[in-house]
Amino acid sequence: MSGPTFPGASEAEREGGLRSETAEASASGDARAAADAAVAEKRSLAAGAAVPGRPGAGASGTAMPAPEAAVPMASPSPGPIVAPLVPAGVPANQLPPVVLAYIGDAVFEVYVRQYLIANIVRKPHELHRASTRYVSAAAQARLLRRWMPLLTEEEADIARRGRNAKSGQPPKNADPGEYRHATGLECLVGYLYYRGERDRLERLIGLAFADDPTTSEKGPDHHE
Repeated sequence: MSGPTFPGASEAEREGGLRSETAEASASGDARAAADAAVAEKRSLAAGAAVPGRPGAGASGTAMPAPEAAVPMASPSPGPIVAPLVPAGVPANQLPPVVLAYIGDAVFEVYVRQYLIANIVRKPHELHRASTRYVSAAAQARLLRRWMPLLTEEEADIARRGRNAKSGQPPKNADPGEYRHATGLECLVGYLYYRGERDRLERLIGLAFADDPTTSEKGPDHHE
């Protein structure tokens, strides 16, 4: 096909005009192609498909799944398995002394049993006999007398309240004075437990086991 003619123009002018028209047509074609590509990309994005060459697209143009955010593992929560649970709105120092002694008796017993299991005494028939050396009224009364010089004014007051509380008749084989002192010790143990003062509680109860022969490999309660 012959190109367009330019009447009255020289050959050089005609060639220049042809080149100009060709360049304009090429630019116009490139613009239309770019516009068509932009429209196609918008349609693809609206449909949720990935566009080749765009972030998130694979080599074949298929959508690549976005990496899932790492979910941090829950760390174990430190603390006691049996957490203190008191009536709502009632401070520990306002609970009746007998109630504090009631829970304190159980807490003290748990500490004694843990200590015995962790220190040589493992045989079931030995555990009960060994625990009576610590949980009897006489043993608890002696321990409270050992505590008294170490207590704060508030702690001493709690122990006195427990000692003076009317907690019923003591067992027949228990001395009434020792029984009251034992109740005072249990009252203080329950008070510290409900206040969450674990370190203080463990330091005081630990005095019951200081220089204890059961910490040796073969104490007096140990039998082959």
